[in-house]
Amino acid sequence: MKGTTYARKINVKELKNLFAEIKNNNNIAFEKFYSKYDKLVLKITYSILKNKNDAEDVMQLVFEKIYSMNKEKLPTKKMKLVGYILLPETKH
Repeated sequence: MKGTTYARKINVKELKNLFAEIKNNNNIAFEKFYSKYDKLVLKITYSILKNKNDAEDVMQLVFEKIYSMNKEKLPTKKMKLVGYILLPETKH
């Protein structure tokens, strides 16, 4: 898996703006975030797990974790933003 391939699919400015809106408890922004990045997260999880059902489960956990976390802990720096999508199960 090449991280740069996935990173090219991430619009960091857009992601930063979505996280800023999510920090303000904007559920529509979270829905946009989910619809924009669900397929990318699924591709990443599938490339690691090689099992569709497990990949879908982990993808769901990633978005649940982001939705339920303390919004002040959402990243604001470029590398951390990309890391939230590329490395979803790491500690942030």
